[in-house]
Amino acid sequence: MNNAVEYHDQTVAKNWNKQYEQPTFKLRLDAVENMLESISVDGTKWLDAGCGTGVISRLIASKGSQVLAVDASENMLEIAKESSREFGDKIKYTPIDSVESLPYRDDEYDGIVCSSVLEYLKDPQQCLTEFHRVIKPGGTLIISVPNSRSIVRKLHGFRFHVSKMFGTSKSAFYGLSVNSYTRGSLNTVLKTLDFEPIQIRQLGAILPLVGLNKSDFISPLIFAKARVLK
Repeated sequence: MNNAVEYHDQTVAKNWNKQYEQPTFKLRLDAVENMLESISVDGTKWLDAGCGTGVISRLIASKGSQVLAVDASENMLEIAKESSREFGDKIKYTPIDSVESLPYRDDEYDGIVCSSVLEYLKDPQQCLTEFHRVIKPGGTLIISVPNSRSIVRKLHGFRFHVSKMFGTSKSAFYGLSVNSYTRGSLNTVLKTLDFEPIQIRQLGAILPLVGLNKSDFISPLIFAKARVLK
């Protein structure tokens, strides 16, 4: 498997919806829903950049938004379309080559959600610059990125490298994930690109470690909500 698109298209697409039935993935959906609570979503227009099988797209559409959902994986998009029939034209799924260059007008969207995508890009800051361009002034960006300090992530890395030595591919996503952040570094990147961070939080891991699930050194993901400054 030589790139992230192939990996998601050929290996994980068929079971991606089922992942959100698992506790750790349910936490991701809960995090997005929590960040949407203080926003008036009804009647707005959102872009789901790297939509996968459309789980988050359906969440946003259920709150009254019109959603354009894009992905580079054809299999992901086909499953998304099949899973979203009840939403009719509230969600439009379309393929895109890269979220680092968006074929959309300036100030076209009220908000963008981009979950677990930036980690795979050659130039994540260019992607964020494009997001800034197409979001309306005062609009909202919600993203998730890997936590570089996470012990859970480090264990995935160890598993990947050991399995590779034996000719297998455990935690294969780790070998394709090239960008990770701390809360501080993500905050700095967002401010540098004229986003105003509103909320940055770790996503707790499901581990029997009372009081540590949301620590910098356990949580595998960081979610951020930011306002666009223009």
